[in-house]
Amino acid sequence: MRHALNNRYLLGLDVGTTSTKAVIIDLAGNILAQCSSGHELIAFEPSWAEEDPNAWWQGLVRSVKICLRDSSINAAEIVGIGVSGQIPTMVLVDKNSEPTRKAILYSDPRAVDEMKWMLKEVGNEETFRVTNSVVQQQFWIPKLLWVRAHDPQAFEKAHKVLGAYDYLKLKLTGEFSTDINNALEAGLLNFQNRRWWTEILDRARISKDMLPSLHEPTEVIGKVSKKAADETGLTEGTPVIAGSGDTVCSALAAGAVKANDLMLMYGTTGCFVFCTTSARPDPRFYFDYHVIPGMYALNGCMATSGMLLRWFRDNFCKDAVKDAEQQGMDTYAVLDHQAEIIEAGSEGIVILPYFMGEKTPINNPYARGVVFGLTTYHSRAHIYRALLEAVAYGFNHQLQILQELGFIPKRVIAVNGGARSKVWRQIVTDVIGLAQQYDTNNPGAPFGDAFLAGIGTGQLEGWDQIHQWIKVTDTSTPGEENHERYSKMYGIYRSIYEHLKQDFVDLTTVSTSGRA
Repeated sequence: MRHALNNRYLLGLDVGTTSTKAVIIDLAGNILAQCSSGHELIAFEPSWAEEDPNAWWQGLVRSVKICLRDSSINAAEIVGIGVSGQIPTMVLVDKNSEPTRKAILYSDPRAVDEMKWMLKEVGNEETFRVTNSVVQQQFWIPKLLWVRAHDPQAFEKAHKVLGAYDYLKLKLTGEFSTDINNALEAGLLNFQNRRWWTEILDRARISKDMLPSLHEPTEVIGKVSKKAADETGLTEGTPVIAGSGDTVCSALAAGAVKANDLMLMYGTTGCFVFCTTSARPDPRFYFDYHVIPGMYALNGCMATSGMLLRWFRDNFCKDAVKDAEQQGMDTYAVLDHQAEIIEAGSEGIVILPYFMGEKTPINNPYARGVVFGLTTYHSRAHIYRALLEAVAYGFNHQLQILQELGFIPKRVIAVNGGARSKVWRQIVTDVIGLAQQYDTNNPGAPFGDAFLAGIGTGQLEGWDQIHQWIKVTDTSTPGEENHERYSKMYGIYRSIYEHLKQDFVDLTTVSTSGRA
């Protein structure tokens, strides 16, 4: 099977929290093949989150091989590769490009004491002035200090510190590199001059030599090596671009590329990207560069979203999983159907989704999950619906702050795996009171990665071409009655957190006392 445009194709790769994904497209945005390969989230302690970088690579190899087979193209016809991923997960690698320990994920809040050090020695004011963010649980400096204190052997062996998708680029090309958004969200980039914030490394007594080369998202950082070609089936010499975080690449994939576009990302974490031409950061959010020159991305990210649904499925729905498999159905579709018949507000249950602490907008690593209002009347379906609603309340919290800042979304676009759930999209729509557009066939971040690769290698004419690739297939509109009820439930959601803020701190102190 052959396609138009001189048989030139683009490969997009994304390493998410639960899977590594690949998509092959032609230069008109037609999807030839797509595949994903799951990997395990590792938690040695409560709220910890680690993964094996080699599992990401094995997933990439499997996914690429399947895509090459299913697309029936010659690998030599792939003219560019783009890579994105979870951001800013931290990977330490030695001089031989091997990880010195498991990767510590962006959502992992373990380095609380090291965050306190950074707050004392640097402070939120200076950190915000340099990076456009206050000290966060996802920053690399606290995590590097934690590794140095608790896993000194891994720290001593480390040659470079990389992000998740940087590791895949390293395996593809042999180059130690990262992009400006990964460096920024890791708290290590000076936003104004787009260079490393090396002063913070000096204060933490961490060598600047650990930093990789720094690149713009569309910049070619290397070419597929012979070793990588032998493993993946790709062609040696294929150019690989720097890429960027899954949030901005998902925004690009969804067509959130104009001022006042708002993307809601239904991923393992719940994120939004608000597109703006105005550099107006706020300490409650992250403030990234959009991949489109001259645009910025006001970025909010919850520590959990789809992760909660997977946790609930794996721990409380084993019979439903078995029944769904026997019927050839998706377990989430079965749970969606059960939740859909329950009225808005889950008949009195409110859940705080802070199961891994929380990032934006409350920036509280001590926060924990809460199921509030539970009675013997409630069923598993009630709790599942309440989890869907909890993420919707989280989106609404972010949206309210956006509106307080004077940012008014003109268009809301849903993207990524969780957005396949029409029930979930409708719940979010009813909570936020704004219509949502959705493209059923859009695979999310890897689609944006492929487009970036086309721009970076000169295969595509310009940024506006993304609009030719996207077709809105569904629009959710808010129901007035449900929106009114959810507005009241949201007030309770916010009140619960305010009442429990100190209790979260006390609980963490008690539960970790005496632990090595």
